[in-house]
Amino acid sequence: MLFRQAVAKDSDNLLKIYADYIDTNITFEFPLPKRAEFKSRVESIVKDFPFILCEEGGEILGYAYAHSYRERQAYLYSVEFSIYLSKNHTSKGLGRILSQMVLEILRLQGVRTVYSLIVLPNEKSQNLHKFLGFKLKGVLENVGFKNGKWHSVGIFEKKINEHDLNPPPLKKISQIQNELLEEIFSKGARL
Repeated sequence: MLFRQAVAKDSDNLLKIYADYIDTNITFEFPLPKRAEFKSRVESIVKDFPFILCEEGGEILGYAYAHSYRERQAYLYSVEFSIYLSKNHTSKGLGRILSQMVLEILRLQGVRTVYSLIVLPNEKSQNLHKFLGFKLKGVLENVGFKNGKWHSVGIFEKKINEHDLNPPPLKKISQIQNELLEEIFSKGARL
């Protein structure tokens, strides 16, 4: 297995994985985004944050990424985390490996807090986040309507750096030494 940062040309294959979730309650998005829109999302995220994918034999098996939690400047040190796996590669430990890689890179970037919004119930995702050290901080009751019913969302939180009063500027992923990124990717491949 190969782990690496996604690039714009991966967007069609990433979208194929995401498409498996469009008719579920795991994502509140529908309909499926157009190819150009999804590619634009990937391009926007990879400029600043980790968007890690796993591939084997040229096939993308899954991906995990982070992006700004909210647009306002005060949220600069907080991010939102997401993960999507090919339906054939769930419950095999891949989600854990991808997640740990993203969290490690975010720590190196200087991110303080990572949030994940999970439609409830989602036992697999909830268990993964608990394993990773996320804590359930609250539930938005009946916040989304999809597939003919109302759904609640759990807000999961993980602190990965100290909340000091003089935080240095957040690093873009391009400012993380390539050697450190390669070490993180190769460590994941050995797990």
